Amino acid sequence: MYIEVILNNKVKILNRTFDYIVPEHMKDGLNIGSRVLVPFGRSTKDAYVIGFKDKSDFECKEILEVLTTEEISEEKLALAKIMSKRYFCNLSECIKLMLNPKTNTKNIDNIMRNKMKNIVVLAENYKEILESIKLNEGQKEIVSYLESLNENSGESITKNNSKNNTIELKDLNEKFSASRVSLLIRKGILKKEFEEVKFEEYNFWDEELEEEEKRAKERKEKSGKKEEIVLNKEQQEVYDKFKSIVSEELFSEELLYGVTGSRKNRNIFKNNKRCT
Repeated sequence: MYIEVILNNKVKILNRTFDYIVPEHMKDGLNIGSRVLVPFGRSTKDAYVIGFKDKSDFECKEILEVLTTEEISEEKLALAKIMSKRYFCNLSECIKLMLNPKTNTKNIDNIMRNKMKNIVVLAENYKEILESIKLNEGQKEIVSYLESLNENSGESITKNNSKNNTIELKDLNEKFSASRVSLLIRKGILKKEFEEVKFEEYNFWDEELEEEEKRAKERKEKSGKKEEIVLNKEQQEVYDKFKSIVSEELFSEELLYGVTGSRKNRNIFKNNKRCT
């Protein structure tokens, strides 16, 4: 069985569906609106299920985990699609509005769950492959580095259950050349695997509240700063006239003439506060 998912993100270019395979043991309880963890590029992403299909036109990967089994109706999904088009936002943001906010969290009811990280290890037969091909100095350095991780851990090079003898793909790419790492993977010397990482439980809502408080504090600090406005010659003349009208209480209708978008109203009337 295949599913269509929409990634839970705000990137416009990713606001489209992707197909994934559902393993047999994960089929039960999977619904429209369910949240799943999927491999995406060099990382993992969470996504919402928006459809089921018997086959796909693409070469698909399997989903990694079912995070929630909450279901939304076809009517709600249709409404989310209409909202996405009308308000120019990602479909995932509209789907969130259709779900129970209590279950729409990364950690449901603050329980511990496993996540996946993309790691790189030496292939079981990497030594045999090295006998038939020649590596440059940069590629040899990568292989030597991974071998040193094994020596430090004292375990099998290809065993990926030790934190000491594995490294995430993104970290290896940062430490060495990403193109060299990719070439070693294509040659079969290195292989990519997914490793489970258990995170300590945390309250998603507390994290969101903390972020919102931080944003509110930044907005308050920004609004509290007095912006110094420098008037040009024409604006200063208008300002002086307004100041004279206000101070002498000669209130009358005046036409403020200028180019649209020149911030003339903002500059003049903000400075006019000093007149009173």
